[in-house]
Amino acid sequence: PTEEGNFAPIRSRIGEMYDKALAWTNSTPPKEYDKPEIKSTLKQMTGQIIAIRAMIDKKASDEDLKPKMIELHETFHKIVGMCTPEEHTGEGHEGHGHEAPAAEPKKEHKE
Repeated sequence: PTEEGNFAPIRSRIGEMYDKALAWTNSTPPKEYDKPEIKSTLKQMTGQIIAIRAMIDKKASDEDLKPKMIELHETFHKIVGMCTPEEHTGEGHEGHGHEAPAAEPKKEHKE
């Protein structure tokens, strides 16, 4: 919603986001995802959430929050990319509104 200028959900649910990030950080990943680069990026993401939470607690403006939310979103996608098999990279961001529009089906040309 922040991409569309709606900051109310992040303001009301930042604690929930923090709790989920902390649970993810403290979980035991499957062996193929138990990599230092994933762990360090997850730690970076959790730090970004903590910073955003502090900004929200201090009543930061939406304009001040926006670049931090963009950075957080990019960090999340970096993690997703590290957890996506090679054959699936570059397919978009399925699941939360970043899908590329479907190509128009080709119409047969009849003369």
